[in-house]
Amino acid sequence: MRRLGLILKSSCPFQELALKFDDGKDITDRSLKYVWKSVRGLTSLKSLTFKLTGSDKIFHKGIDDFCYALKSLTSLKDLNLDFRWCRGIDSQGLLSLGLALRSLSSLRNLHLDFSNCSGIDDKGIQNLNRSLKNMINLQNLSVNFSSCDKIIETGLSSLGRALKSLTSLKMINLNFRSANHIDQGIFNVCQGLENHKFLKSFSLNFEHNPKITKRGLEKLGQILKTITSLEAINLNFSR
Repeated sequence: MRRLGLILKSSCPFQELALKFDDGKDITDRSLKYVWKSVRGLTSLKSLTFKLTGSDKIFHKGIDDFCYALKSLTSLKDLNLDFRWCRGIDSQGLLSLGLALRSLSSLRNLHLDFSNCSGIDDKGIQNLNRSLKNMINLQNLSVNFSSCDKIIETGLSSLGRALKSLTSLKMINLNFRSANHIDQGIFNVCQGLENHKFLKSFSLNFEHNPKITKRGLEKLGQILKTITSLEAINLNFSR
């Protein structure tokens, strides 16, 4: 990792960066620190993809270091973060991420994947959503918290409030497969879709959520009828 950091530091200014570690079981907070120090200086970046999956050695300290670097990348338009199966990431990490996102007012596309990060709960989602609601220039939003079974209705309700502010969105992809007690949460997410005049694609995955009721589904149908710009809808409520 130290060598990778040196390579990034010595490279000419560039606009796109993708770092992928598909089997990250040996990667730690400390090893990534050298990378983030170098990324912090890449202020010309417009697109950043970072993928680290399957690590049990990344905790909120590593996320804090990453977010400190992220705050410097104010020219970013595309951000893709994939931390699947990093079970050391908790709600404190999402708080740091939310604070960093507040610096990225130019962001147009945001993809976040924290599926199977079992330490994330409602508090983490709320921390993130407080920042999301201020990102009024976002056009594409994808969030995946599949199998984060500590997320309940409170977190989804805060997401609905955030979506209400993001009226420039053209694509929304929400994955809360195997979340718990989320019927009222679905209702509030639906309310967040009101007044979305530019939305073209909407995807919602609440698979394996047996407590979804007719009320939540009826509200979703009512709201989707009002969004005349929609061209594609993908809904999954399989049990």
